[in-house]
Amino acid sequence: MPSFAQQAWTPRTDVEVGRAAPPGSIARLLNITEGTEAVYRKRHMFAGDWPVQVAASWIPADLADGTRIAERDTGPGGIYSRLADLGHAPAEFTEEVGGRVPDDEEVNALRIDPDHRVYTITRVASDRADRVVEVNSIVLPSHQWTLAYTWQADGPHDAPFPREP
Repeated sequence: MPSFAQQAWTPRTDVEVGRAAPPGSIARLLNITEGTEAVYRKRHMFAGDWPVQVAASWIPADLADGTRIAERDTGPGGIYSRLADLGHAPAEFTEEVGGRVPDDEEVNALRIDPDHRVYTITRVASDRADRVVEVNSIVLPSHQWTLAYTWQADGPHDAPFPREP
C-alpha cells in the first residue's frame, strides 16, 4: 500500500487552543502543582480527509500567557520559535514511546476500531536551564506509522520519566 506521502494527500491540522489543568502525569512532567492551569494546544492531523494523529502540547502558563503560543496561529516556526523569542528555546527533547489500545475519544478522532493499537509518544522539551517548556502527548494509529529514531551515542542522559523497578 502506498504511503500517505506517495498518495499526495494534502496535510491539514485542526487546532484548539485553551487553558486548563493538565492531567496529573503531564503536570508532574511540567513541574507544576496538580490543578494548576497550563496552556494547551490540541491538534488533530489529517492526510486529505483521513485522520493520522492527535496530539496535545501543554506549556506552562507563565511562559505562554500573552504570547502567540496561546493563539491558534503561532507564526513562522511554531511554538518552538516563540519559546526561543522568550529566551526558552528547547535545548533537549526526551521521548517515551509506548503502545496500547485507544480510548473512546481516540477511536472516534482517529476513525479506528477499538481493538486496533496506537503508538503513544510523550515528548518533553527542556530549555538550557533544564526547565520543562513543553510536554507533548501524541497518539498515532500503529497500522499507519513506522517509527524510526537516530541519535548520537554521546553518553547517558537522565530522563524525566519515573522508571519502574
